[in-house]
Amino acid sequence: MNAPLPKAPINWIAVFALVLLPIIALIAIPLYAYHHDFSAAAWISMFVLLGVSSLGITAGYHRLWAHRAYEATLPLKIILMIMGTFAVQNSILFWASGHRTHHRHVDDVDQDPYSINKGFWYAHIGWMLRDYPAGAPNYKNAPDLLKDKVVMFQDKYYVPLVIAVHAAILLPIGWAVGDVWGVLLLGGLMRLILSH
Repeated sequence: MNAPLPKAPINWIAVFALVLLPIIALIAIPLYAYHHDFSAAAWISMFVLLGVSSLGITAGYHRLWAHRAYEATLPLKIILMIMGTFAVQNSILFWASGHRTHHRHVDDVDQDPYSINKGFWYAHIGWMLRDYPAGAPNYKNAPDLLKDKVVMFQDKYYVPLVIAVHAAILLPIGWAVGDVWGVLLLGGLMRLILSH
């Protein structure tokens, strides 16, 4: 009798982002609403910033870098990189290369990093919670991205950029509207949960 295959190691960063942050949000957002209420500006920030981060993924990570559907000027690349960084879906290099692998192996359950044939949960969330072999970075399919200075800058400094972009966007908005905590909770935390 064959021994069962070991489970892939847990990706603790993804577990924090996709499991722990929603739990924190489920506690912090109602508590804040009960004690302080949210300003209209905090609610507006959530919807506007959700659009900003979503556009960074769809127009930037997906259409520009993964599929090379159009050419972009350097200023537009920088703007899309910032917007995509704000979405916190990993670096452009990791995301676009993984998406290219997905398209190349969409019919191969073992090589598609997020195969729908493994179920809805796996295809949308489960594949990120463990370090499965199919999801291991392999940038052979991304020589163009390895030459792109914006992509490589973001990949090298991804974590500090995530922190800096969030501080540079959320804190000034919160200060300007007089609801820093409301903007941090709705425009920051809730937006992150809704965008994943």
